Amino acid sequence: MMINEHLFNDSNELQATLTEHLLSILSKALVKKGQAVMAVPGGSTPVSLFQALAKENFDWKKVTFLLTDERWVENTHTDSNENLLRTHFLNASEAGFIPLKSKADTAKEGQEATEKKLQKIPLPTDICLLGMGEDGHVASLFPEAPELKQALDTSNKQRCIAVSPPNTPQERLSLTLSALLNTSQIILLIKGDKKRKIYLEAKEAKDNITFPVGHILHQSHAPIDVYWTA
Repeated sequence: MMINEHLFNDSNELQATLTEHLLSILSKALVKKGQAVMAVPGGSTPVSLFQALAKENFDWKKVTFLLTDERWVENTHTDSNENLLRTHFLNASEAGFIPLKSKADTAKEGQEATEKKLQKIPLPTDICLLGMGEDGHVASLFPEAPELKQALDTSNKQRCIAVSPPNTPQERLSLTLSALLNTSQIILLIKGDKKRKIYLEAKEAKDNITFPVGHILHQSHAPIDVYWTA
């Protein structure tokens, strides 16, 4: 798999370049299909990017967003990825949004209903934007999660899976690896030297993939652009 790396010393320069890249992909999708779908992560890393996108004069009402994963908390909770996306992007745009969280008490109980909702989304997505944790996790595919093997099985055509990572306070719902890879373009956004070290280790480990991000890097389904800043 060819990986295009974009390395920046300045986070503002990265943000400007990545914003332009994302809008270019979405614009081409709108010309080709009249609509676009983009999967995005939560967490602190993409916040400034969401804010930058919200300021762009773009035809957002033709773009549908979904999250790569979600903590099973109320959508007003400070830990909610939906809350983060609404606060920093959706409230300032007319973009469509398909939430992963439902009113079910647990992610496991809510998985089936969310799966049916996700099955209605036309795939491939046009962009799958991913962050990465310092343990090499992407979306909510954590190294020690008991559901990891099932989530990483590309023959598993489920689009989402309930995940209970150890040492985390909340149950989560995550897109599966097969759903993440069912995209026209993967963009991996990384910040900091520690994460870059994990990324490089995962990139080099072709025969013994130990980090979940390695399954993103060593695949032939979708091209990858990596954006990194210190």
